[in-house]
Amino acid sequence: MRSLSARACFGLGLCVALGCGLRSDPTFVADTDFGSATGTATDTDTDPQTDESSSGDPSDDFPPPVEGRAGSCSNPIELPTTDTQVVGELRGPGLYTAECAAADGLEDVYLFQPTSATDVTITFDPALTDFNPIVRVSEFACGPDGVVLRACTNDWFDGTVGDPRHFIAPGNRDFFIQIDSGEGGGNYGFDISLEPVPLAQCEVHPEVIVQEPGSRFLWQNDFGGGQGVADSFCGGVGRENFFQLEMFTPGSVTVTSTGSGAYRPMLSVRTDCSALTELECTSDQILGTPGFAFLEVFLQPGTYFLDVDSLSLDEGGFDLEVAFD
Repeated sequence: MRSLSARACFGLGLCVALGCGLRSDPTFVADTDFGSATGTATDTDTDPQTDESSSGDPSDDFPPPVEGRAGSCSNPIELPTTDTQVVGELRGPGLYTAECAAADGLEDVYLFQPTSATDVTITFDPALTDFNPIVRVSEFACGPDGVVLRACTNDWFDGTVGDPRHFIAPGNRDFFIQIDSGEGGGNYGFDISLEPVPLAQCEVHPEVIVQEPGSRFLWQNDFGGGQGVADSFCGGVGRENFFQLEMFTPGSVTVTSTGSGAYRPMLSVRTDCSALTELECTSDQILGTPGFAFLEVFLQPGTYFLDVDSLSLDEGGFDLEVAFD
């Protein structure tokens, strides 16, 4: 029995009918049992979940994988830059860890290389996924070298349905999407959408910040560790508050955030959930002021959104002040 047991299928364009003998489009198949991560198109009726070379009981012993296998950091599976369906299987011990969960099982690493900035939304299909996946997305580099995190969580289901998570991918950069598992692993299936992120995905806070000239809005919050739901070109993998901001007259808005614990403040002003609508953003890392972020922006009348976020997955909190001229 092979120790490298992961198989991935990508549905391009229209959705692929799985397991019913019908396909509307060819399926891009990348078989990570072999040394190459190059996929081939197929229009056979084979269920993409089935891989006879790697079907085995999760309790069977699997020798450790080696760096260089298809689906590893040095040989990632290249994703198309279109809406995509991915189906795979993970069995046995893995090579890499994750900051957000105990990722002791095998992993598949995918490489996404957009030519222009795009939202990337990942939604796992519970009908195709029989374990709790751990997903780590790093920018520029992979594995231990991938220290710029865009996502890291094992929270992918809301009851019996997939709970979509997104990140912003600037163009002409490398993004390594690590699909990982705990002990045992299993089958997985997820969709990637490059459509703009709907506002509901950012979980707008019920408290609305309303412009009152000469006034200040004050807020404080503490978070446990974990990934948030919003993202920014300036980062922000951690937990956040996402406020609606109402402007009635043209004016300047000054926002300051001071972090406590491991909170690393990031501030973003935008017109919708997607970071593609971002007007201004900054962070304590960009400013070189650990634990403190400051942003000033001039806004016309209208509805905006203020993302008060963290660059860290660790526990912490923030104090916020929004001042109007």
